[in-house]
Amino acid sequence: MRPIISLIRFVVYSNIFVSICGVALTHLTYLLLNLPKAKNAPVLLLVFCATYFTYNIQRIVRLNYQELIGKNIGIRLGWIVRNRSFLLSSSLLALLISIICLFFLETINLIALTPLAILSILYVTPFIPFNGKILSLRKLPFVKIFIISIVWSFVTVLFPYINEHGVHNFSNHNFQWVLLGRFIFIFAITIPFDIRDLKFDQDREITTIPSTIGRKPAVVLSELLLIAYAFIIYWQYNQLHQLSTDQFTALMYSISISMIIIAFSIRRRPELYYSFLVEGTMIILHFGILVLEY
Repeated sequence: MRPIISLIRFVVYSNIFVSICGVALTHLTYLLLNLPKAKNAPVLLLVFCATYFTYNIQRIVRLNYQELIGKNIGIRLGWIVRNRSFLLSSSLLALLISIICLFFLETINLIALTPLAILSILYVTPFIPFNGKILSLRKLPFVKIFIISIVWSFVTVLFPYINEHGVHNFSNHNFQWVLLGRFIFIFAITIPFDIRDLKFDQDREITTIPSTIGRKPAVVLSELLLIAYAFIIYWQYNQLHQLSTDQFTALMYSISISMIIIAFSIRRRPELYYSFLVEGTMIILHFGILVLEY
């Protein structure tokens, strides 16, 4: 059992898992919008490598070794500190592969990715004067969860859509509903991470939804958002006829499983519960359609 746990920790703590989640959601967009699969390889590889690089570099940049001295830093942070060299070298390799992937994309994709890249940098770089301090975007009240939801929605929906259709067909209703649903879904599954980080954020005076309304109301809000996403799926299937029966059924089952997982986050859970199970709801959303459709 220990080797399995060690393997899971490696995949999760190195951010390989969250990168796979990004690929799963991006490929889900190809399925839901019936985008041609011929040009998706560079897009999926770029999403994986860019996610891997961004998440690891942000964690490495935020490490303050002076603050860690003499403290119980936890399993994940301890793993990151011990494997910093590996994470840095592998992240630079991922950056190199990401740059190579850009040469296989249209110029318009580079323009679309630039604001997201800047937003990711500003997310951890202090530059905003606020209450006598210089803060990064992630430390502004309630901003963190909106940035995460926007970036993930744009990367996994807007980016593959632009790669196929350019910027001249944003009026496509199917695209609009998928983008809105993705934003709501990411927002919903991000709330439990703010619950996990509640004490950490309170100690650093970072205002989040759980720190404002409490753990239980935050979980309720997350569940309500997933219900809202389910209504969007129902509307796409029953009224707009944008989803097949298999797609509708798979998404509904996946949302139900996600709601169960998030319901159990109301109590304090181990780190892997959030970083593996809650984050894994993105893969569940994708896997359900693969099983029923194929």
